[in-house]
Amino acid sequence: MILRGFITALICLLIDQAQKYYMIAHYGIIEKKRVVVTEFFNFVMVWNRGISFGLFQNYTKSNYFFLAASSTIILLLSFILKKSKSKFEATSLGLIIGGAIGNIIDRIQYGAVADFFDLHIGNYHWPAFNIADSCIFCGAVLLITYSIFLEKNEKDK
Repeated sequence: MILRGFITALICLLIDQAQKYYMIAHYGIIEKKRVVVTEFFNFVMVWNRGISFGLFQNYTKSNYFFLAASSTIILLLSFILKKSKSKFEATSLGLIIGGAIGNIIDRIQYGAVADFFDLHIGNYHWPAFNIADSCIFCGAVLLITYSIFLEKNEKDK
């Protein structure tokens, strides 16, 4: 299962980094520019120096803390992945690991995480996010689903 998890992480990482490269280098997304895609979805350029939802943006040394915390979490999840016996769990962990590595690369390369997707209803905007964030979220939801509904059934077999 470890190979499945790491392949999932690699795919997630490659898609995330390719999308960020395209948006910055080729699409020309820059700060203060909004590209309207639909009535509820825009491309934007937001440099997130904090964590989810832009929390802790103004702490000058936070980047080092978030790099260390993310790296520690990746190591812990990799240890769990190594022990995993389920394809579902391995895929879930791979999504989280790949997304976390994608955001770590941004922090190292830019000093912040590049977020581009802006979902909104009217004037209410969800905080901007990226593919790595989506992978982390989906992986966490799948992992929770697995631990609540599927893990016990697999152990009973």
